Amino acid sequence: MTQSANYARFLFRIPRLSVELRVVGLELTAAISRPYRCQVEFACEDPALDLDNLLGKAATLTLADQSHPQYLHGEITRLEQGPGGKRFTRYHATLEPKLAWLRWRQDFRIFQQQTVPAIIRTVLQDAGLTADDMEFALTRDYPAREYCTQYRETDFDFVSRLLEEEGLFYLFRQRPDGQVLVICDHQKGFTPIDGDPVLGYKPPTGMTPTHESVHRLHLNHSIQPDRVTLRDYHWPKTQLRLEASSRGKDHPQLEQYHYRGNFSKPAAGTRYAHLRHEAHQAQAETVTGAADSPRLWPGRRVSFHSHPYRDLNIETTLTAVTMRGRQPQALEEDAPDEASHFNCEFTAIPAKVPYRPLLQTKPPRIEGTQTAFVTGPPGEEIYTDKMGRVKVQFHWDRDGRANERSSCWLRVSQALAGNQWGALVIPRVGQEVIVAFLEGNPDRPVITGTLYNGASNPPHPLPKHQTRTTFKTHSSPGGGGFNELRLDDKKDREQIYVHAQRDLDLHANHDWRESIGSQLHQTVGRHLHQTIGGDAHTRIKQHRSLKVAGDHAQQVGQNAELKIAGSYIEEAGRDIALKAGTELVIEAGVELTLKSGGSLVKLDPSGITVKGPTVRINSGGAASVAPNPVTPAPQEATAADQGGKPGQASAPAMANQVPVMKTENRGKIEGAVVSPRSKAGSSATVGSEPEKERRSRPRRRELQGAVGDVEKSDVADNKAIMPDEIVSVSNSTPNVNLIGDTSGFNALGIAVDPKASQQGRLLMKQYRQQYPDMTPVEIQRLARSTLETGDTLPNVSVAKPGDTFYKLIPTSETRGPSPGTVYWMDGYQLDELMADKIDIGSSFGLPNQTTASTYKVYQTSVKEAQAPLIFRSNIAPVVDDGIFKTGGQNQTLLPKRAAFSEPVQILDGNGNPLIIRSR
Repeated sequence: MTQSANYARFLFRIPRLSVELRVVGLELTAAISRPYRCQVEFACEDPALDLDNLLGKAATLTLADQSHPQYLHGEITRLEQGPGGKRFTRYHATLEPKLAWLRWRQDFRIFQQQTVPAIIRTVLQDAGLTADDMEFALTRDYPAREYCTQYRETDFDFVSRLLEEEGLFYLFRQRPDGQVLVICDHQKGFTPIDGDPVLGYKPPTGMTPTHESVHRLHLNHSIQPDRVTLRDYHWPKTQLRLEASSRGKDHPQLEQYHYRGNFSKPAAGTRYAHLRHEAHQAQAETVTGAADSPRLWPGRRVSFHSHPYRDLNIETTLTAVTMRGRQPQALEEDAPDEASHFNCEFTAIPAKVPYRPLLQTKPPRIEGTQTAFVTGPPGEEIYTDKMGRVKVQFHWDRDGRANERSSCWLRVSQALAGNQWGALVIPRVGQEVIVAFLEGNPDRPVITGTLYNGASNPPHPLPKHQTRTTFKTHSSPGGGGFNELRLDDKKDREQIYVHAQRDLDLHANHDWRESIGSQLHQTVGRHLHQTIGGDAHTRIKQHRSLKVAGDHAQQVGQNAELKIAGSYIEEAGRDIALKAGTELVIEAGVELTLKSGGSLVKLDPSGITVKGPTVRINSGGAASVAPNPVTPAPQEATAADQGGKPGQASAPAMANQVPVMKTENRGKIEGAVVSPRSKAGSSATVGSEPEKERRSRPRRRELQGAVGDVEKSDVADNKAIMPDEIVSVSNSTPNVNLIGDTSGFNALGIAVDPKASQQGRLLMKQYRQQYPDMTPVEIQRLARSTLETGDTLPNVSVAKPGDTFYKLIPTSETRGPSPGTVYWMDGYQLDELMADKIDIGSSFGLPNQTTASTYKVYQTSVKEAQAPLIFRSNIAPVVDDGIFKTGGQNQTLLPKRAAFSEPVQILDGNGNPLIIRSR
């Protein structure tokens, strides 16, 4: 739009600068979640402005309007002197908001247990923004992030990345006295433009318009991803399937799949997937145009009318503008021969479309590894948690205080890690460790090793002892001792050395064998205790010497025999006593002599010789009595430390993965149609779940009472992949007495109290809505039996109208799924079954008595205006008639069946029932 020659539409002012500044031209670019940038060409009579003094100063640009002047406040980030004229000198200034200054600030720092809004507020305040400079217009609370790292990022990139990840965006609200940075998370942050929020369309005519109008307007449509799937892994819960998806109805095959979605809870994953999907869809339909109004500003709403294409006469949200203006008359006699003009090009989206920023800011990546020091509370030598994790102080972290708050807990790589078995070495406070980052993410550090440094030397001098391999520890707390296992490979001096600072315990459950090629030396400082449960066998091929400095005592529980090939000599310094309870026999082959003093008795083949000063027979007093032996029992040996028993082997972490539908199979489901002979249902969009209701098997006596002589047909009436619940034929309410007993099916998965977990409580709530006449006890039993069919607690998400789920029924059955069945499967699994990649009986744990060779397919969809909760878990393994079924497939539980359409049978492209064949 052109202006009269004497009309100054653009005004430029720098506080405390007295000289008049005349705007010659301007170019302004602004967008949602982007700092605006305005280049102003101005002239003044001072040819030597102090550019250095003006740099960084606040300035205001006014775009005059008949009734609603627009203000643009900013800081001068660039100032350039231009050419001089007869009277005026031109200058070029760049105006940007205070937020732009964050581009020149780079930092390394760690935030712990803080929400994203709190982190952003801190960064902005550190950069010089005050509380009056910012406003958080948020509609929800945000969870605290356990660990969030700014690593070699500018403050601007760091803030932008966090905002984009959380779906937040920012606007600039301009006022006569200043500007405010407004951070929003909802469309409520978008307000109408000043004045009349409706602009009419007037194509260019070459004449000067009398009113503001739009002279160019276009509607643009573009293909965008229509499905976002996120997946992550949370190590404390290895079997938790962290996967979330958000999709539309137009092009769900255009999927954006991201691993490492940066979430550890299913609900967070669902929210992030929804935010990313909204960001893509906000780009699918845009409106571009040009107008002569300065009132257009990103984040404001404006409506258009009078356009011949009616789809353009709508309310829109402005997302970006570019303003250009010239008023050469400001130069007076130096002015070129051109008219003043102003134009505003803009981009907008329909106001009904939610706006979310795209993930445009690349997150930082740490290439390779770093080192850090292990930290802990003052005075602690070892600081760890129940998983053996430690905390560290990074060399680049200038805010850390080398204590227990310096970082998050870092897992430590071990040589072997099982369930209560493996290797465990905990780095100690002060040690230097090697830190790697999973996929280069600064927020996911792990320790992969330790290093010696100038303060920590190897356990033996090097290179003198370069042949030694050592594992040596240090007593804690206080030091002064060590345990060591050392292997020395030095030629002809090879050695394995073991040192225990206090106790050494060795334990063998079965045999222990030692083979020593030369000598065995044992030195026991105090006592030796040995306890042998069975026999002791010792064979000495040469000599044996035994010296006892004190007493020597032996106890034999039964007989004692001693056989000596040569001579046997015993000498006692005092007495020797032999005592037999019944007989004492002394036999010598040649001679037996008894001698005491000058008397003797000798027995030999020639006779008996008795010699002594006096020989008495039947006289001389009583004989001496042998004393009873005093033989204290030996003390029992103390058993060696047996160590802790390893835990049960846990299911592999891969259990949380689900099959991915291949492109070549996808058409098999998409080509299927709903049977016209069945009740009409919603059109199918692949949803989620397998089958398992009959996993809760009734007792045989109750089963016969419920279904009589037609047990097999009634039990199998809805056995789509897993056995279903037994339900009353005349009532859709399940028979709780029947499904409450899971013993018949021998499920090996979890058996949890539904009141003990959030998932269980939500499941009970859905069942209460479905069956309001049930008692609380019945609801609890129903929920428990449902949870027991999985080996993981289910993920909970909200289904949308049109989401579709599938069930397989043996072709021999005349009926479809029972009204109360909650166990279904998704389109991906149906695809895998059709491609013969899944064994029905084993993967889904199907009981032998309900298996079949062929199955027909039914589907159900979420009704319009319904948003029921669905529960996904992994199917538990089972033992059926002595046969182990691995299970492991994913199942989807639909407890609120009233929110879903009646199941309908699917036909193939030829109008015949779609059939799935079992292996």
